[in-house]
Amino acid sequence: TEIYKQEICLLNVRPLNESYVIECVKMVNMTEKARLTETITPGMVKIENTRLLPFLRGQQIFVWDADLQKKQLAKIFGNGVEFNMLDIRGEIGLEIPAVQDISLLRLKDMSRILRYSENPSTELDAFCNIFITYMQKKISNSSLNKKIQEDLQLVTLAALADIMPLQNENRILVRNGLQALNQGFVIDGLKELLARLNMLGKRITSTDLSWDVIPVLNAPGRLGKPELAVKLFLEEDPLERDKIATQIIQMNIDRRQIGNDSWSYIEKQAYESAEKNKNKLVVVLDERVHRGVCGIVATNLVKVFHAPSIVMTVLEDKTVVGSMRSTRGIDATSVLAQCSDLLTNYGGHNSAAGFNLVNENAQEFIDRLNSISEVIELEEEKEELPLIDAEIPLTWLNPDLIKTVDMFEPYGEKNQQLLFFTKNLKIITADIIGKGEKKHLKLTLDGGKHKWPALYWNAAEKLNNNFKVGDSIDILYQVNRNVFNGIEKVQIILENAEITT
Repeated sequence: TEIYKQEICLLNVRPLNESYVIECVKMVNMTEKARLTETITPGMVKIENTRLLPFLRGQQIFVWDADLQKKQLAKIFGNGVEFNMLDIRGEIGLEIPAVQDISLLRLKDMSRILRYSENPSTELDAFCNIFITYMQKKISNSSLNKKIQEDLQLVTLAALADIMPLQNENRILVRNGLQALNQGFVIDGLKELLARLNMLGKRITSTDLSWDVIPVLNAPGRLGKPELAVKLFLEEDPLERDKIATQIIQMNIDRRQIGNDSWSYIEKQAYESAEKNKNKLVVVLDERVHRGVCGIVATNLVKVFHAPSIVMTVLEDKTVVGSMRSTRGIDATSVLAQCSDLLTNYGGHNSAAGFNLVNENAQEFIDRLNSISEVIELEEEKEELPLIDAEIPLTWLNPDLIKTVDMFEPYGEKNQQLLFFTKNLKIITADIIGKGEKKHLKLTLDGGKHKWPALYWNAAEKLNNNFKVGDSIDILYQVNRNVFNGIEKVQIILENAEITT
């Protein structure tokens, strides 16, 4: 808008006994930058002796009811002091007619937002809130809205790809980005990718993006062509975008195969390293490992050995590059810092780090890491009990439960999906499913009025051992949507199941 990146000042004067309180707040892009409050008794002080002049100098001053504000300022400082102010009440009233003739004092009492304020609220707080609401409405009703909706989708992809905690402003941004995506404002590039992934037309969640979309977008970068993902979003020709989307999806398939192949290359070496280092550190080096999957392979090693893991490969110029993934209280960068004299550079954070070095130092680097492992003290692994959000009685177990799940979107880091518990559901049918090696269970559960499809991943061995068809079970589960052939159904994803006792 015309005030984008402009500093503006909201000002309000209110009487207080025999004095007046002058309140001002500076804002940029609807964000408060500074606030000033002066309590002045008329005739007792000149304006140049207050903090108002330096605070207001050069500001665009917006007020609510300019006539009233000028009268009160004249009583305080006399008629010789001029304030250059703009009455914004009328303009706001055009966008929000209900507030046109309401004073700030009444607005303060009407504001639902201010009821949750930690501190006592004032008329200026009400002014700030109504101004922000006005600006949001103005933007949403303008041609800017489409651009904002598109930008929010990029913000959403970035936040989820970087595994940012979905709290505070991150949660708001991602939620609005998802809303834009599901309302049809799908940005060019992402639209073609979703079409290729058979996801257009279905409701997209943060989990869908995290598991099905972002790994695909990451694939070109892992295989040394990050510019391809950028080109997908910048290309103006829809036919060319479709070709790029197809190419990126194929690269993700290739990336998975490269990851599988890399595991076969390093598996024997990994077990030998774990044994040598008493299961406190795993270090492998194999030039057949693609540099783009070093981090993924290291993550898989951590899952297998429950210990910090390092995976390295050798580039064509004989530079060694590697990734470290850590666990159980070991700081990845601290480990690498102990070898900094052997490294060309390194960086990262507690859980993940990357580095490179010249090939001549590789063996000495490995030997040093083996020595460091002797003094590493891993924290004990703690099996934390899952936090159950609610126990759902059978009488309440119905497809409308998905509406509650939707309310708490988006899910991800620091905001895990709701976990429910329900007792005594009878198993009606059970099938072992899966591509290739069949290791998953697909159950039908009797929930009284509703029959529930339920998926239980990696639980095929539990059938006829832990439970069988006809048994009643207590379940720990999540609820999500399954879309097949355009038909959407609510289903259960089991986290655990035990026979009802």
